[in-house]
Amino acid sequence: GFVHSAFTFGYESHILKSSVDGSQVPPGALLSYLQRGLSYIEIESSLAESNENNGVMGHDNSSTLLDVHRMLTSGSREQLLPGGTSDIANVMEDVTLGKDEKDFWIQEKDAYILKGHTAEVFQCAWNPKSSLIASCSGDTTARIWAVPSSLNAPNSTGGIGGAASSNPAATAPPLILRHSKDVKDRDKDDKSSDVTTLEWSPDGKRLATGCYDGAGRVWSETGELLLTLNEHKGPLFSFKWNKDGDRLLSGSVDKTSIVWDASDGAFGGGW
Repeated sequence: GFVHSAFTFGYESHILKSSVDGSQVPPGALLSYLQRGLSYIEIESSLAESNENNGVMGHDNSSTLLDVHRMLTSGSREQLLPGGTSDIANVMEDVTLGKDEKDFWIQEKDAYILKGHTAEVFQCAWNPKSSLIASCSGDTTARIWAVPSSLNAPNSTGGIGGAASSNPAATAPPLILRHSKDVKDRDKDDKSSDVTTLEWSPDGKRLATGCYDGAGRVWSETGELLLTLNEHKGPLFSFKWNKDGDRLLSGSVDKTSIVWDASDGAFGGGW
């Protein structure tokens, strides 16, 4: 998953086109920035909640970290929160120490656990028209899961070809979309059949999947293989349908994008 995440970040941020000398970037720098960013988001959320509850900063409730910085550096800290500097410190301390972490923890009994993949899961996508969710993994499969609308309601329909279940921590067996026939004999370092991306069509009736070997496939919502797309020379990491569902755009690490005719898989041009 780290390789795929690094590629996605590098590709979308255009970092390869920058003048940054990678050898000068310390290990773990990106992770550190992301952690700080998440902490700052929590601080802003806490500040906004405090403003709403106390009617502070009468203009609006959209105070941000920039406001915090301005108040701290201007000596007008008491304008930010009614308790002055101590309240600011408390807000930051709550976030840093995870004082309210229990409020964000989702208990196992409150979630469906989708078990079945035997390697890392790269992506999940909800069907836009039904209660199906698709997942793709390094185990050479994509899976389509039927998720009941309520945690407390039995899955009386049995989902997609599965038995009924009233266990809130389980769903009916998923449809398994296999992208390799020789899984048992595959070398553990062979990533060619890793399913790296997926995307539902706007009508929810087709699912596009892409593999590390550059091959794309289009499946029906019931698991039937409809099309195979073979043009890319490198791993596929993105798919996007047009709003009419008659064209499909793919993006690859081979630095090309291709438009496909979604009715027959014909090559429609590339860049």
